[in-house]
Amino acid sequence: GRPRLGADRPRALPLGGHRPDL
Repeated sequence: GRPRLGADRPRALPLGGHRPDL
């Protein structure tokens, strides 16, 4: 995901592992 809001975690998300943060 994108390491901006500190939400880049190794999860099973469709965007590489980043929470749906706007």
